[in-house]
Parts: sequence; C-alpha cells; structure tokens
Amino acid sequence: MGSVGQRIGGYDVLQHLASGGMGRVYLGRTTGPGNFERYVVLKILDLNVPDTDPQIAMFLDEARVIGSMYHQHIAPAFAVARGENGRYFLVMDYIHGRSTAMVWDRTLDLDAALPLDFVVTVCTAAANALHYAHTRTGRDGRSLGIIHRDVSLSNLMVGFDGAVKLIDFGIAKAADRSTITQVGFVKGKLGYMSPEQVTGAAVDHRADVFALGVVLYELATMTRAFRDETEVGTLERIKKCTFEPPSQVVDHFPPELERIITTALQRDPSARYPDADALARELSAFAHANRLVMGDAAITEVMMQLFDDRKEPWLLEDGAPGHVDDSATVPIDTTVDRVPPRRHTPRPIVKHLRTASEVIELTVLKDRADSTPTSIHPTPVSKTPGPAAMHAAAAAMVHPAMPRQRSPLVWIVPIAILISGGGIAAWLIRDRQMAAASAPPSLDAAIAEPVAKAPAPDAAVDANEQVDAAPTSVKLEIVTTPSDATVLLDGVRLGRTPFSGDLPADDDTHVLKLRKRGYETRVFEIILTGDVTQQFKLVPAD
Repeated sequence: MGSVGQRIGGYDVLQHLASGGMGRVYLGRTTGPGNFERYVVLKILDLNVPDTDPQIAMFLDEARVIGSMYHQHIAPAFAVARGENGRYFLVMDYIHGRSTAMVWDRTLDLDAALPLDFVVTVCTAAANALHYAHTRTGRDGRSLGIIHRDVSLSNLMVGFDGAVKLIDFGIAKAADRSTITQVGFVKGKLGYMSPEQVTGAAVDHRADVFALGVVLYELATMTRAFRDETEVGTLERIKKCTFEPPSQVVDHFPPELERIITTALQRDPSARYPDADALARELSAFAHANRLVMGDAAITEVMMQLFDDRKEPWLLEDGAPGHVDDSATVPIDTTVDRVPPRRHTPRPIVKHLRTASEVIELTVLKDRADSTPTSIHPTPVSKTPGPAAMHAAAAAMVHPAMPRQRSPLVWIVPIAILISGGGIAAWLIRDRQMAAASAPPSLDAAIAEPVAKAPAPDAAVDANEQVDAAPTSVKLEIVTTPSDATVLLDGVRLGRTPFSGDLPADDDTHVLKLRKRGYETRVFEIILTGDVTQQFKLVPAD
C-alpha cells in the first residue's frame, strides 16, 4: 500500500485524500528537468492479490474506460501502471475545487440557496459529459456502451477556476469491460439510482439521465429527492418514483425548470429524456430564456462566497511550493450523509448567494455611467480589453447604454435635489419603461406603470427669500408586499425589504430596482430631496 512520503512509479505520494472500496486516493507529484512540476491524483489499488483476481480486472477496466475519453467535463486519466511494490495505480488529473456534495453541505450551513445560474451550469456540463460518454466509440467505430451508473453530488467536481468535471467511473458499465455485472446485482449510490437500478433490472444510458435529474433536483431545491429516514424507505420511494414537486419545496420555483426535472425523473425510462443531450439542450434553453449567465463566472462567483480556503494544498503560508498542508481538505469522493428534514411547505431562504448575472450587471452599469449619453453602441475596446470592458461591450450589444450620463457616484448612492424653497424637500419615483434601449438586463421582466408624482409645493417661493441648503443625507425606506425583495440602486445591492438606510444626498437621477424570485422586477427612476418612505406591491411573474 502506498503511504505519504513514499514514491510509486516515479511519483511522490504527498497527502491522503480519500479511501474507496478497492484502494486509496492520494495527492501526488512528478518532477522533471527545468524545475518541471505537476500535481496529480494517484488512485492506488489497496490489494496485494494475483493478477487473475476480479478486483484487479475491475481496476483496470476503470482505467481503460477513463483513458478512452477526452472531454472538457470529464476528469482525465494520464496513465495506469504498476509500482515497485507490485501494486497497480492510476494517475488522474488533480481538480482544485470541491465536490458538489461539499458545495451542497456548505450552502446548507449558511441557510442559503444555490443560484440557478450555478445549478444549471453544473448540470448542463454534466449532461454534456454523460452524452459524450454514452456515445463514445472505439477504434473500430462501434459504441463502447459506457454507462456511468454512479452519477451523484459526490462524483461531480467544481473547480475554483470554474471547471466542472464528472469523476469516478469505477462501476461504469462498458462493452469491453472484463467484469460483467449480472442482472439482479445492484450497483450505484442509494438515493441516486433509477427505479430499474434498485430493482436489479437491466439499465441503459437513461439511468444516468435519471441520476442527473436527482442531482438537478437537489441542487435547485437544497432538499433530497428520494432519501428517507431508512434505506428501505428510500428504496420504496425510488421504486414508486415518489418525490415532492420542487414548487412544493421552494416558493415560486420556476415552472419550466420543474417540468425539466419532472421529465428527467420519470419512472418509465421511455418517458424520460431520450438521452443526456436532450436534457442539456432543455437546460440551455431555460438559461437563455431567463437570461442566466452560464459558464465559469457562474461557478467562481459561488465558490468565492462559500469557501475561504481556496489555496492549493501544496502551498505554504508564504506561497512557496513543495509542501503539503496536512490540514488542507481536497475532497475527491465525499458521500453526503446529511439528510435535511422533509418539508411539506416552501423552504424559507435566509441567505441569497450573489449570482454572476448580478456582478456583470453591476459592471455594465458602472461602465455605462462613463459612456457617451446618447450612445447606443458598445464602447470601443482595445485589442486586450479588461473583464469589465468586455462585459460592458457584450451587454450593450443587446441592451443599449442608459439614455443619460451619470456621475461617478451613480452606482453608489441615491440622489437629493432641491425642488422648492423654504427647505421643503420633494421626491419623485416613477416606473421606468423596460424597453431594451433603456434598461439593464435582469432575470425577470419589469413592470412599467406610473406610481407617484412629485407633490406640488404649498406656496411659491419669494425670490428674495433665502433657500435652505440641500441636505447632506437622506433616509430611504422601501417596503414591499411580499417582503424579502432585493433592493438595488444602479446595480448595487442595498439590502432586502423592508429596507431602511441613510444615504448621502446627490444631484442626479438613479435607477432603483426591486427584485424577488417568482415576481416581476420593478424598476424606477428615483429623485429625492428628503426622507422617502414608499410601499410597493410585487406582481407574480407569469
């Protein structure tokens, strides 16, 4: 057995990461001329048995399956070999990140919900990886018949750099495997297996579609789909395909996403999506329709908020390479044991994680503040634009710049302007038409209807009377029905309703946005000269 501090097949064994049924997983390192250094994962077979032993064949089958695939969302294997001590080992790519099981756990710890852009990005990537594996052919052009059979939260890795990788093909079914699973023998992780798996029936690629549907359900609702208090109860729920609709678990759950989940979780395989590609396309269409930002940004934004320990485990405190911190956590295969209580009422969300779309929207608004007032084209960028300029240019192609130039404070504070004399302050809030030429992108459509007009002054101001100085700060109080709506001022999150705060006065107009999942976004222009208290009734989205 390999151990920390030893070498195997030219690799330094640095740190134990996880243990499985047949072996152990370590962080390893290989070096070469010119200070070459590469960190990898070493999966070392924990058995000292003859080559004819079936477990040896299973280990080599896994290596053969992984080695046959080259896909951006599948963790690759670089080599399989036998060390000096006679033990087989598999060299795989090191993924600097966390499993979605750990992401799920950490989000629960914060009483939070995962943003839909994160959820859809992860599951779309996994669906693309599965479709690639399912349709992979050998050198003779015939299908390899690969079925993962163990798709779960613990076998999907998300990197701090935004990568999404499907891992652990240890029990995958393939046409060229030396070991064959007999009908009636169950393989898989309880809670993610399809009805045909738990009954021991023959399975095909649609079993993986079902398992990914479970992952999608759990990430989107932060609740287990089938796990019950006992294993017998879980098996019975899977056999009958009994689960609570997402809309009964999460308030105002998107109907289209619920339809996608329900289709993937059909008891009859023929009623599910015919393949993982169909599921990926449905998720992409949902993301497009709801203006979700997909890709690396959706992942990195969430990982940054959830985890502080994002440093590579082989770095010292001062950043020097060559040492492994024994306390570092580098999960490779973590089983989720926490089972939150079953709920029959919508789950309250205490904390909302920031989405990538909000960050990009903030950047776009800030860049627009410095652009030409009448411009309807993206601001020209240099040959090597920074991220902010690239986001602004891309967004402006669909959503033209705001119609008036704003001061540098436009995205930080609301504005006060003196309307009448005698120190009388007035305010004006009116709905902003959400045409593409006058509004930043948002997840929901906005309502555009007048709400209030500035009250007329009681009396004209005598020209000879001295006007009081404008206030240096104003109080903004916003109440919504229902409450818990996000309050944003020119893209900057001020808080949640009911909101009350003191803000510096200014002499410009700003965009106030009220947003709540399941309701249409309200957008207004706001001008204030004194304390403002306003109530709004949010309208459910269609």
